Amino acid sequence: LPLCFTVPDSIKDWDNNEGNPFEVQESLIDNASGVSDVFIPVNFLGTQTESCECEDITKNGLYYISSTGTGSIEITIETVKDGNVYVYADSKAVSNITYYFNGSEDSVNQSTDTPYIFDLGYHDKNESIRVSLDLAGSSSGDSTLKFYAYNIDDNVLDSAYDMLKSGAMQVTDYSDTKIEGNIIAGYNGYIYTSIPFDKAWKVYIDGEKIETQALGKGRGDDSNTDSCQLLIPITQGEHQVTLKYMPDGILLGILISAAGLLFLILFLLIRKWNSNKNNSNTK
Repeated sequence: LPLCFTVPDSIKDWDNNEGNPFEVQESLIDNASGVSDVFIPVNFLGTQTESCECEDITKNGLYYISSTGTGSIEITIETVKDGNVYVYADSKAVSNITYYFNGSEDSVNQSTDTPYIFDLGYHDKNESIRVSLDLAGSSSGDSTLKFYAYNIDDNVLDSAYDMLKSGAMQVTDYSDTKIEGNIIAGYNGYIYTSIPFDKAWKVYIDGEKIETQALGKGRGDDSNTDSCQLLIPITQGEHQVTLKYMPDGILLGILISAAGLLFLILFLLIRKWNSNKNNSNTK
């Protein structure tokens, strides 16, 4: 998608505080485009453990692990349609994750340093994938495991993409500190941008300054910490949009720098004048 595009008022209902990252993405797509069910949960076929304790993992969610810092957990999942499979696994007890498919002939490893949505690539419908969670070398004791696995419905995703692209801003000029373009809003709503919220961005629609907002519940406080994307209110119709990046204090900084340079030049001129005067007196 482009840098900016229009979304309805319902975008403000986006819940980005859920524990399931797929539900966070689903909520964003649904509230931005009105399209639902992009992600489809896979089937869970069974759980096997070795030298540890873990309840059977039968669906996406949070589970408890008891480990001595050794052993492993193996989860078998089954795809529900042709397409890419995505997995999110997060646990302090897990030191490494290996995925086996094609009858265990192929495998891929995932780092556990930082949890993230992992793309397992394309798989056929009803294909089994073994997920091996290695607990060796991890902390012993009780811990938790967040595990989520989904297919993606490309047809639904494409329809959401087409809906959002229809309200895209056509960028006419841009630089590191300025973006200009034209946009046609089919309704009163907002311009969603892929720019992180920052009060330094000043936005003008048809020459009039507009107060920006931060998208995301509980986000965008005075210190700008944990804020999400830059959101711009807009009315129905065709508009010319300008975004300028101007951090607070930049004008004061420019004035101080200019004054310092001026004083330096003045000092050098006075020094040169005194030097010439002293040379004249010596002669």
